[in-house]
Amino acid sequence: MENNELNEYLKYVLFKETHIKTKTDKPFITINAQSGCQVDELVAILLRKLNKEKLNGWKVLDKDILKSAAEELKIKENVIKESLVEEGHNFLNDFIESFSKGFYGPSTQKLTDTIQKVVRRQAERGNTILVGRAADMITADMKHGLHVFLEGPIEWRIKNLQKQKNLTKARAIKELERMQEHKKRFRDQFEKYVTQELSFSISINQALISPEEAAKIIMRSLP
Repeated sequence: MENNELNEYLKYVLFKETHIKTKTDKPFITINAQSGCQVDELVAILLRKLNKEKLNGWKVLDKDILKSAAEELKIKENVIKESLVEEGHNFLNDFIESFSKGFYGPSTQKLTDTIQKVVRRQAERGNTILVGRAADMITADMKHGLHVFLEGPIEWRIKNLQKQKNLTKARAIKELERMQEHKKRFRDQFEKYVTQELSFSISINQALISPEEAAKIIMRSLP
């Protein structure tokens, strides 16, 4: 078996061992968005409405997903961020080669497996809004999930990013490109293992629908 084939096979086997189907009767929400959308504004409104009207103790996990994964691996959070978006580096090859050297650190597979466990554990508990971190892909086979995608025209997202980070248009364009590339690299680590077709429950154009109205739409759509 060629090295590339062996690498892909090991990825698949390791993924199958951790990606176990689960059942839950409590709903959860995943939110994925194009870079430059009003994610924080929407999530804040949605959380407030859910806890006021549903009275079920809803919570949000976004950056906490990586923090929890880092704690389980006993490494710094920035190690995960850098490892999963660094360009041109095959961390799985490092992991395999390390056996002959007698040492190893967290491989890409180990990192993604741990993130999967954290995300799926929280989705299983229910009443959770999972923001980004490929949560829609990781929980694609779980019932009672509502998968939301936020989008908007690129000019609108550039202007929104200018306001969010107080940037000139030129710098906002560069920042948008950087964010999109990092997001793609991160999601690519998970997408290759998903065997079923991915689809969003709701797609919301934020240039046309305010965060307030979007929150209402999401709440009406909960399973």
